[in-house]
Amino acid sequence: MMNFAPRKQPLKEGRSYPGGLPYAGPPGRGVTRRQGGLFLLLLLLIPLWLFFTSGASFTGAPPPPNPQTRLNSQPLEKPPQVVVKEQPKQAADVPAVAPGSNQAPFVAPVESEDPALLKDEESAHPEPKEASAGNLQGYGGNAGSDREDAALASSHSASKPKDLAADKPQWSERPQFEKALARIINMLPGEMHMRDLLRPVEGTGKERMREMGLRTRAYKSYFEAWEDLHIAIDAEGGSYVRDDVVQYMRSHEHINNIDSPAIIGLEAMDLAQQIRSYESYRFFLAKFGQMLFPWTGPYFSDHMSLHAHFKRGGKGIVLTAGDDQAPYLLTSIPIMRELGCKIPVEVMYLGDSDLSEDFRSELEALDGVVTRDIAQMVNDEGWRLAGWAAKPFAILFSSFREVIFIDADSMFFKNPEVLFDDPGYKKTGALFFRDRLIMPENKKRFLQQILPKPISRQVKQSRFWTGDSGHMQESGVVVVDKWRHFMAMLMVTRMNGPDRDGNKGEGRIGVYDLVYGDKETFWLGWELVGDPEYAFHQGNAGIMGDLEKDTKTSKELEKEEEKKRKEEAEAKKRKEEAEEKKRKEEAEEKKRKEEAEGKKKKEEAEEKKRKEEAAPKEAADKQKQQQQQDPAKAQNKEGEQQKEEPKKQLRKRDDPAMEGQEPIPAAAPQGDNPPQAAPPAAAAAAAQPPTPEVDLTPHTMCSPQLLHLDVDDTPLWFNGWLLDNKFADKHKKKFGSFRHYLIEPNEVREPGAWQLHENNECCLTTDRDKSHSFNERELKLLDRMMAKAREVGAPGA
Repeated sequence: MMNFAPRKQPLKEGRSYPGGLPYAGPPGRGVTRRQGGLFLLLLLLIPLWLFFTSGASFTGAPPPPNPQTRLNSQPLEKPPQVVVKEQPKQAADVPAVAPGSNQAPFVAPVESEDPALLKDEESAHPEPKEASAGNLQGYGGNAGSDREDAALASSHSASKPKDLAADKPQWSERPQFEKALARIINMLPGEMHMRDLLRPVEGTGKERMREMGLRTRAYKSYFEAWEDLHIAIDAEGGSYVRDDVVQYMRSHEHINNIDSPAIIGLEAMDLAQQIRSYESYRFFLAKFGQMLFPWTGPYFSDHMSLHAHFKRGGKGIVLTAGDDQAPYLLTSIPIMRELGCKIPVEVMYLGDSDLSEDFRSELEALDGVVTRDIAQMVNDEGWRLAGWAAKPFAILFSSFREVIFIDADSMFFKNPEVLFDDPGYKKTGALFFRDRLIMPENKKRFLQQILPKPISRQVKQSRFWTGDSGHMQESGVVVVDKWRHFMAMLMVTRMNGPDRDGNKGEGRIGVYDLVYGDKETFWLGWELVGDPEYAFHQGNAGIMGDLEKDTKTSKELEKEEEKKRKEEAEAKKRKEEAEEKKRKEEAEEKKRKEEAEGKKKKEEAEEKKRKEEAAPKEAADKQKQQQQQDPAKAQNKEGEQQKEEPKKQLRKRDDPAMEGQEPIPAAAPQGDNPPQAAPPAAAAAAAQPPTPEVDLTPHTMCSPQLLHLDVDDTPLWFNGWLLDNKFADKHKKKFGSFRHYLIEPNEVREPGAWQLHENNECCLTTDRDKSHSFNERELKLLDRMMAKAREVGAPGA
């Protein structure tokens, strides 16, 4: 065949030389490419050669104890240089040992059957011990199982390729794995049941609360089974999620024998069926959890991760605050430190608009305080996280396992850590406080409508059931172990989240339409999920203030002061009017007098003038009359004497003294008579001192503060801050006077012992023996609270 291609040019596709390519000599570029290829091949062969030779060293006899014949296993040290056989045409390009290196060349290990060396090798590479149920927890693997798996894989590597079964990664034995796997496979709901569980919850109000309780109870059982398969406990007591179940199932072979009996649910299933069942359960649980509690997504991938992260979270205090409440915390946290509280504090807030950066800096300057933005952790799409509702979310998303939640306006008389030692908390892991015994209301029917059966004994002992009060819990302080009550906390967050608010226009009834705020959602949330493990503190409730000043509410005092001011103003006005009227009357009287005097003077002058004019005529007339009356005067005088004589005789007859008789003496006064002698019994009774009367008048005190007492009736903590009225105008806010406290009666009274007034102010009327005074230590502590509040510029300062 003729070839028309130019010499030394590459052939076109599909063409070739009939007798092979002619030799044109080794071009320099071709030699360089071949050397590079050989160099790369050499680099690939060296690790393979080292791998097979090292594998042989583990399966064969141990090498002699010569440190220079062993590979250095320290990762931070310089790796050893390997001597290789020189290859043609590239010996100069790839040196066997780096120039100037002091490290000895690698020498292949020498096989030996020396028992001492074999024992040394076994101690250096021990075989994994058989796992036992006693030293494994949770998932079925012991601590550090990943490292053990890696060690097993390397220790069982062979120097020659084996079959696929021999190449499987080796896993440490987990004796509880099959039982946990069989449990979820057996629990996997059927198609119809799964549809019922995953369908949206319909209804509203009490019907919705009950349905959510039933669904959450079901989710709780599925979730606990899932955690048994995936949650592992490490050597330090912490928990982590093992998400390598499918890999373990593929590599693990369970042998049914006398020592390892068949697991019900797995004996008739092959690997593919087991994996399909496992993945179906995983899909179902993810959908179920997303339907019930979808708001944990932004911070945690699933509920199991959220639950596992606070297994070893320890104890801590959780507070919530915005800018308005930050001064309260700047007061209460230093006071708690003074009382000996040393556990860390997390302050949860809802974004920068809630708690400003300046206040966050001030709070974090306090010892052991961290601020965290809970708004970044909660997905509140379709509803809004705000106000009271943030409290259970703050508890759930805090980093602690055991939490003491404290309201911003609450203050302690004792170290709050003592609550962890309460017998009720130690037994149940959840401690709540009772509210005032106020406003009797029977809510038995309400409880029967919302709680799935059977209804617990604690519910039947509650005030709701007995009708003693429509208020059971005070949520100013809540103590909870979140690890033990994880599902209950999820339920409480739902009640304060998407199910919180109603809408009359849409005909929707919310949880807050059925109970007052967040406070009743805690113990009801526990009961809805079927978790009766909670306790109420056994201390009494009371009120604090000043018996000499706080006998009436501040509103009543304000009304009285306003009434007094009005009365004083009216009295002043009346006085001014009276004075003005008096001045007018005096002026008028003066004017009348002046007019009368002027008139009188005028009349006198006129009279005088008339007299002067008539004097001569009158004198003449008088003289004439006298002359005419002289004979008649004598006769008149004699007649008058005759008339006077009978009158004198009558006066003598009526007056005995005039006849010479002695006057009758006057009767002596009663006091002059001598006292009669008293009977002996009466005299003895009069000699004894009078018996003092017992004052049974009850005491009344009005205050916005609710005081919680310890089991020995000493003050423990209170809420309502330090003001006499925290709802008053800013310029009217002032600190209250706290000298005494009253303890509420334990029985329901008619009328009730508590009376609720405006601004959340209550008046308590109780027996005098339930009245106490703060001791010196407590009074000094209250003074320090107020001094600290003034220092940080809290309201009322």
